[in-house]
Amino acid sequence: FTSRCDETDKLQLHTDLYDTHIDICTLEMLVLLQDNFDWQDLRKDLLPGVLGQFEMLGKTIYTQVVENEYAARVHDPYTYDKVSRDVMARWAFP
Repeated sequence: FTSRCDETDKLQLHTDLYDTHIDICTLEMLVLLQDNFDWQDLRKDLLPGVLGQFEMLGKTIYTQVVENEYAARVHDPYTYDKVSRDVMARWAFP
């Protein structure tokens, strides 16, 4: 881990971010999913599989932190309520 940190310009740790579950994959990732058809969940199966063989596969995972935009995923009544309140308060627009 330390050697990876030395290669980057900066490292930021956040505990205040919300994962919107928006994933953008390359075509190579689709082939990897096809080869490993027993994977059921992108986050639970694919990421550990790729991270476990990170150097061998030569893959890179990027993260984008959105600072001046709004993004959310509604997956239960609680998040529906939160997003609806943000829309009504004009924090977001449908």
